[in-house]
Amino acid sequence: MAEIKIAAKRTSHKSAFRKITSLGAVIIFAMSVSACRPMYGETSLGSNATYELASIDINTIPGRVGQQIRNQLIFLFTGGNRSVAPKYKLNVVYRQSIAYVLFKRSQDAAGQILSIDATFTLKDLDGKKILMKSKSHARAAFDKHSSTYANVRAKRNAENRAAKDIANDINTRIAAYISSNR
Repeated sequence: MAEIKIAAKRTSHKSAFRKITSLGAVIIFAMSVSACRPMYGETSLGSNATYELASIDINTIPGRVGQQIRNQLIFLFTGGNRSVAPKYKLNVVYRQSIAYVLFKRSQDAAGQILSIDATFTLKDLDGKKILMKSKSHARAAFDKHSSTYANVRAKRNAENRAAKDIANDINTRIAAYISSNR
């Protein structure tokens, strides 16, 4: 008799666990369906963030790092195709600095960290209305070597990595803004 009661209790715990698990799965599914919208794909309203991103005209950004940021943004916005008439203007201003780290006993820095801080402004085509203004930051570390050429290449590589990070961040922020304001 005692064995039957124990078995009944075990099955009731198992069934309660199954009910809770099933209910949790249904709640998670319902939340994901109702709260998520595609950022880049076409929505039921017919607007497409990919098309909107391609219609952003990026002002010239001075300097080698600025050109890297601009080139990466053009690729991210258009995928390499520029077949859409511009509807927006993007202005990016950046500042870069280098911090010396990992000091040796001789007080020479063995490593450096390149920092790029960018401020970007998305405006309508005539430039009168500011749609979005934000900041982006990127850091890239590189080692200091005894070879001058190695130092130049390491710094350039760090600049390229940081510029790519800045462009990816700007792309994501603008895509989120466009997809939430359609």
